[in-house]
Amino acid sequence: MRRLRPQPTSRTTATVAESDQTTITSSLGTTGIDYTVHPYISRCIESLSVPAVPIKIDSEIPVGSGLGSSAAAVIAMLGALNAEVVL
Repeated sequence: MRRLRPQPTSRTTATVAESDQTTITSSLGTTGIDYTVHPYISRCIESLSVPAVPIKIDSEIPVGSGLGSSAAAVIAMLGALNAEVVL
């Protein structure tokens, strides 16, 4: 019988709160709606007409690694928005 070893996991989390302006903070820096630094997050915010919120993304997945860091950040953000803001 072959034993399966636990695989390391990489976690991505997002937090949001009420605010008077939208900011996006990640390992890439802090911006507002910005299609150069945070294109996927920015597109989701605009597409969903999300009210002004600061968004903080923390991820253990290296940016640009091809491991889905952008997708993980978007899903984490949508989950946080769903918990805090009615979408």
